[in-house]
Amino acid sequence: MIRIAERVAVDASVDEVWKVLSDLPTVVSCIPGAELLGDGPDGFEVAITVRFGPMRIGFSGSGTVDFDERERSGRVEGKGRDRRGATKTTASGVFAVVPAGEAASEITADGEVRLSGPLVGVVERGAQFVVAGMARDFAKAVAARCGQEREVS
Repeated sequence: MIRIAERVAVDASVDEVWKVLSDLPTVVSCIPGAELLGDGPDGFEVAITVRFGPMRIGFSGSGTVDFDERERSGRVEGKGRDRRGATKTTASGVFAVVPAGEAASEITADGEVRLSGPLVGVVERGAQFVVAGMARDFAKAVAARCGQEREVS
């Protein structure tokens, strides 16, 4: 099992960050290697390609997300498999946006990913590095989206 406990700072207000995080297509566009494929029988359909050193592993699956507007938080659950179909994954997590100063926010994300199949060893060995790098890239993309929102207003 892979545990996720990430905290990323964003130089934007809680309201600006929440506006981005509460829009699923925008969130997916901020995740490196992810693509929203549409709605499916189990919620949304998504594909993601993750780099583990020189290897690229593609996964596809479905998930659900529940937003709590008042608390500026949410819960996501998903399941999928690698594109060859041999490695299965399930994931669940919670996220929130909290104030981190006068005009800054922090995105918190806690969850777990469970894997079964032949790619477990490869994925688990590099997971913490990959997740940390993806969290940094995600925070930069969210901050850029918030900057775009400020310019339009």
